[in-house]
Amino acid sequence: MAAITLIILDQRRLKKGGTYPIKLRLTFNREQRYYKTPYNQSPDEFLKCMDAKQVGNSK
Repeated sequence: MAAITLIILDQRRLKKGGTYPIKLRLTFNREQRYYKTPYNQSPDEFLKCMDAKQVGNSK
């Protein structure tokens, strides 16, 4: 079985400044685990970064 990874914006935890933590979600055998990262972003910034059309064009 393969593991599936996904970068998510954890909107369950609002931080100071209106940002949310970015987490790595790992799914293996239908079990999900969340791993913290040192990054925080607002929902608008996160969507802009994760938009496939914008990748490589953000100069």
